[in-house]
Amino acid sequence: MSTRLWFRVEDALPLAEHALACPTHRLTRAQLMAGEHNTPALALRRRGGEGELRSNGVPVWYTPHGAEQIAHGGSWRRVGAARNRMSTCTCRYDTPALTGVA
Repeated sequence: MSTRLWFRVEDALPLAEHALACPTHRLTRAQLMAGEHNTPALALRRRGGEGELRSNGVPVWYTPHGAEQIAHGGSWRRVGAARNRMSTCTCRYDTPALTGVA
C-alpha cells in the first residue's frame, strides 16, 4: 500500500483559505502533541488508503446538507507498467493534486 495520499487542489485549496480566514481555530492533534500555538491548519484523518482533510477554522464550515466540509483523498496504486489508478476517487491524469506522506 502506498504511504502517500492525494487530494484534488480544487477540494483542498478552499479548506486552506477557510482556515486562514477564520478568526479562531481548533487545535489539531499534531499541534497539541507538538505544544504549538493555535494557528490555521488542515487536519488529516487517514484510514488505510483513504484520507480526509478538514479546516481547523472556527466557525466550522458546513455543506448545505449539514455535514462538515472536507476534502477526500486517496492513495495511488499500480495497475500496470504505464498506468496508475486512484483507489478512492476518480481523477483524470491532468487533475492538479496535493500529496503528503502520512
